[in-house]
Amino acid sequence: MNEEEFEERKTTTITKTGLSVELTRTSKGTYKWTIQVDVPGLDEEELLKRLDRIDKALRRRFLKEEEEVEEKEEIVEEKPLKTVPLQVKRKGRKSKLFGRVAVYEDKIVVEPLNPLLIKDGAIGWLLGYMEGKFGKDKVDVEKTPSLERFRRIIIRAKLSDKDLNELARKASWSFEKAMGREAETG
Repeated sequence: MNEEEFEERKTTTITKTGLSVELTRTSKGTYKWTIQVDVPGLDEEELLKRLDRIDKALRRRFLKEEEEVEEKEEIVEEKPLKTVPLQVKRKGRKSKLFGRVAVYEDKIVVEPLNPLLIKDGAIGWLLGYMEGKFGKDKVDVEKTPSLERFRRIIIRAKLSDKDLNELARKASWSFEKAMGREAETG
């Protein structure tokens, strides 16, 4: 490709809050663009989704590309046999919900309402408790793409009602502490 092919004819910049798209039409009638997203606090997964969506829209409009229709693999979400809400009850006040424990046929899943920081001391304490009680090989942590937070903790074991209630109590305490610290720094 020679220099003349990319000689710019017209450049248009589209700017929205946190987004800038510089669109250039070359002398040959082709288009090229630069996309910049500046949204502090946006996690990597969401950032990549936005960039991909914008790029696809530009390709459809200016390059007349047809959108590829991907065959989506149907994910069947397994229904829990039982769920236990993770909440702390306060005298004279409403109880506050922090997540849930879902009991499946072959596993137990502990989920906070929102992803929590793995590095939080209360979460580290909870993971240590679980690994000590059930074994490190039976406890898995499902992390967010940034790897700083987790969505859920999976215990590959069956629990008695007594162990389930103890786990729910300890998870409620941990999630309450972690969420409280996030609210303070938030």
